[in-house]
Amino acid sequence: MVSVPVLSVEVKGIERANESLKKYRERLTNAVELGMNSYVENVLYNAQFLAPFKTGKLMASLHMGKDNKTTWWIKDGVSYGKYQEFGFLSKSGQFVQNPFLYPAVMITPPPKFNI
Repeated sequence: MVSVPVLSVEVKGIERANESLKKYRERLTNAVELGMNSYVENVLYNAQFLAPFKTGKLMASLHMGKDNKTTWWIKDGVSYGKYQEFGFLSKSGQFVQNPFLYPAVMITPPPKFNI
């Protein structure tokens, strides 16, 4: 018969470590929420500035919201916003594109997170 050494490990303070991690997770989530909210507001402002302006309806219809603490969105409230952003063929057959949201994302500095 071969004898196998047994290793015994005792962990102390795991509850305290778990509580510390929980507090850090909450601080991180709150920091992301604040930083991203500010970032999305800035993207919205830039998108409104860059939106093609004929009647002003597209610019006025742009709005933001969030689904949870980590998911935001920017939407337009007109039927033609997607065609301005992604392009369309005019009656003359010319491809026309007036992007405003993608350039707004590209020119807006990334968020800063204070943790």
